[in-house]
Amino acid sequence: MILAALAFLSLVILALGLIAFRAAWLVTHPKRGWRPSNWAPSPLDGRRIQFKSQDETRLVGWIKNHTDPIATVLCVHGLGTNRTELEWRAYRLFKCGFSVFLFDFRACGESDGSVTTGGVR
Repeated sequence: MILAALAFLSLVILALGLIAFRAAWLVTHPKRGWRPSNWAPSPLDGRRIQFKSQDETRLVGWIKNHTDPIATVLCVHGLGTNRTELEWRAYRLFKCGFSVFLFDFRACGESDGSVTTGGVR
């Protein structure tokens, strides 16, 4: 009886470990072509820029400067997504008088890299 309970508990722990590993893999290795299900390009015609992270990974961003900005808003997408997630919000912020800056984390969208770190690197 105790052996059966230990075997069952071991299987449960193994299954939970595999689920956690799979979830971590999916978050850190996003699909580059991801788009929101209802995505359509916004009228925000930002200037595409490239810059390097501290470890020389090429990152890609878009900036739209307002002529008389209230402030500049940095739009940071969620894990497993890319800048298209925030494109329409950035456009609405721009229309309200803000300059906006969007970028793709490493391994997301147009930025280089094979694993995203969610801003750690």
